[in-house]
Amino acid sequence: MVEIERAIERAGGEVVAAYSSFEPDAITDPTSYADLAIIDVDVRGRMIYQLADFYQTCGLPFLFATGMEIADIPDRFAPTLKIMKPYNMDDLIWVASRCLQ
Repeated sequence: MVEIERAIERAGGEVVAAYSSFEPDAITDPTSYADLAIIDVDVRGRMIYQLADFYQTCGLPFLFATGMEIADIPDRFAPTLKIMKPYNMDDLIWVASRCLQ
């Protein structure tokens, strides 16, 4: 996670939050302080599609950075940009910038 944070900062972005676990009850509307979310689909064995659904509802752009097969991600996220692990940081930054266009 630290490598991702550093890459975002080198690209001129600011990391406002980073989480290594997911608690559905702690979801809040991030649109007042975030421009983009980078989401891993499987966080410690928990699928976090509920978070992605919430971000879609809020209108927060996000991308999936995951080791899962793209075909295993639900069809409702077909338009969502995705990057497969392992990825390099330049590719992640490129995909993130595409989300913001």
